Amino acid sequence: MKTTIRIFLTYSIIFFLIINLDFIDIFVYNGIFSMILSFLITLVIFYKKNYKNLLAILIVSISFHFSLFLFIPVTIDRSISVNLLTEIEKNYKNEYLNKEEISKIIREYTTTNEFVEKRIEEQIASKNIKQTSEGYILTDSGQMLIKIFQLLTKIYDF
Repeated sequence: MKTTIRIFLTYSIIFFLIINLDFIDIFVYNGIFSMILSFLITLVIFYKKNYKNLLAILIVSISFHFSLFLFIPVTIDRSISVNLLTEIEKNYKNEYLNKEEISKIIREYTTTNEFVEKRIEEQIASKNIKQTSEGYILTDSGQMLIKIFQLLTKIYDF
């Protein structure tokens, strides 16, 4: 049990150090890269000690961090709802807002150049769209991703 905790904590510390170095500008990809690199570094550190459950512990570690990473920081980074709550807390802390005022906050956030540029840069980096002299166009991988989303929508009925 001590070995399991030591390996998990080593992986976690390495992950948190690497993710804060911001090797990749796009937050999600930086997190995934950091998880993989942490996995490899931890594997090298403990490999010679010949722990029989090393791979299993590392797979659980990466799965745990992947789940938390997607659920918390990625949601916070991308969420319109989180932005809405942050904006209300910052500018309207003890005020009552009507539906139109809330709608205005959401529209202002989603129509900023920063919001749009970030999404375009992410989709280009993901190779879902590409920029040409004529504009932006959906790539084959972007079309495949849409098909996957459509399938998942049917499976989960949302």
